[in-house]
Amino acid sequence: MEQESKEPAGITRGQNVLYVLPRDWSAAPQFLDSAIERIDAGRAETQLVVITSDADAAEAIAVQAGRIAGDRELGVLGVTTAKRASRRLKAGAAHVVIGAPDDLLSLMREAALKLDGVKSVVLAWADEMVDRGGSESLEQVMTEMPKEGARIIVTSVLTPEVEALVERYARRARREGLGVEPEGAPTVPVEVVSTSGGGRAAALRRLLDQLDPETGFVYARTELTQSEVRDTLRALGHGATGSVTSGADAPAQVSLVVLYDLPSTVAQLQAIAGARGTRVVALVQPRQVPALRVLGAAPVTPLSLTDASTRARRTEAALLDSLRETLAHGGLSREVLALEPLLDSHDALEIAAAALKMLEDAKRSVTAASAGLAARVGGAGAAPDQGMSKIFLSIGSRDEVRPGDLVGAIANEGGIPSTKIGRVEIRESHTLVDVASDVAEEVAGKVNGISIRGRRVVARLDQGRDRPERPDRGASRGDRPDRGPRAPRGDRPDRGPRSDKPFGGGKGGPRGGAGGGSRGGFSRDGGSRPPRPRRED
Repeated sequence: MEQESKEPAGITRGQNVLYVLPRDWSAAPQFLDSAIERIDAGRAETQLVVITSDADAAEAIAVQAGRIAGDRELGVLGVTTAKRASRRLKAGAAHVVIGAPDDLLSLMREAALKLDGVKSVVLAWADEMVDRGGSESLEQVMTEMPKEGARIIVTSVLTPEVEALVERYARRARREGLGVEPEGAPTVPVEVVSTSGGGRAAALRRLLDQLDPETGFVYARTELTQSEVRDTLRALGHGATGSVTSGADAPAQVSLVVLYDLPSTVAQLQAIAGARGTRVVALVQPRQVPALRVLGAAPVTPLSLTDASTRARRTEAALLDSLRETLAHGGLSREVLALEPLLDSHDALEIAAAALKMLEDAKRSVTAASAGLAARVGGAGAAPDQGMSKIFLSIGSRDEVRPGDLVGAIANEGGIPSTKIGRVEIRESHTLVDVASDVAEEVAGKVNGISIRGRRVVARLDQGRDRPERPDRGASRGDRPDRGPRAPRGDRPDRGPRSDKPFGGGKGGPRGGAGGGSRGGFSRDGGSRPPRPRRED
């Protein structure tokens, strides 16, 4: 009986579990529910430790743990920085601590994290930890865990490295949620839209706007994600028409299936995808793509949402005209062959956008270099080039602005090619930029009020209000006031060599006088005066 009282409630030494689940934060309840249920809220000590690959995973799983805890007064701490977590733990222990091995080890060394009361330890996701390395820190953390605690290991793929990790830390683990099916199982073509964990609702809206399906289904596994999807569909009007539905059970026939969450098994993916020919699009984080392939998704191809690029192109009419002209002339065989291999892994629009960005960056670099040279050579007050007008901008060198910043902002916001931008004269408190006269006034109106390097800019056509340079500071020698003719050198009195000058000459000398000293001086007519003979006593 005494031994039984020392064992944590509900824990046995054989309670090690291996879950094979897609790398999806919404799958966390599947392996966290039972571990959180075992926590005794009345004991102020850490009872569950979840080891993750990085701080982002720690934060995401901590959010899920907090939702599972619900109204129970459980302290949940996602360790995103060891310093903050240490201060939090020293103020009071958290029942659930979630973090990467390096951060947890740091907290243990500072005695901020105490493991004596730990009932369960979870490794989520083990395959990602193996990919990132850091096995030494993981080994030290696991060594300090109580031996009687349950070990739960989560992975999206079963590799030899993961199998070795399971054998080391969770021997004879019970296996659940296996997503691996026998060889020869049919595959499902899936398109992927890359997004962040918190950006799926916005990505879903953009996807439905772009594809506009007649009928569709959005797969969401948990109550929380189902609620997010229902709110999005209701906002788009699908709640009333029912043309796009959501939930965990797919209807028999739809034209589009959207995977808001990833299914747990290959069989689930095949059931959700329905009949062959149904278009399947997954909203995933980049780290989830390998797990999607394990579920039987093949091929996995990227899908670009074009509304962002459409907004970016609305002011690039001149650039589009140049591209159309280049396409009309043809002769692009070499370029097509060079870019063709990228189509295996990238969307054609993405490739074109990357090439366009390289071109624009190169043009801005050349323009910036030319502008910098013009500013140095032209100097202040230089006249604009032929057919150019000056635009005044209320930002200057004291704001650490660079020519490239200004050229890029004017080209993008003004909707003109950089070829219509000329000299850039950056002064201390403002800048003058030459812009083609036919568009200068329109560009000034569009640029006025935008932010450059965090400063809101006033832009207007320059009316020549620059303060004129003072004649005695900026004027050239020929512009200085006439001081009158200077006397020829030959008409000036010869002062003689410095060694012949009288000692103490001038007013206030030893003997006084207008120009005299004790040993000689100059006469009024400019001639030299012989020294007085020395008086003999």
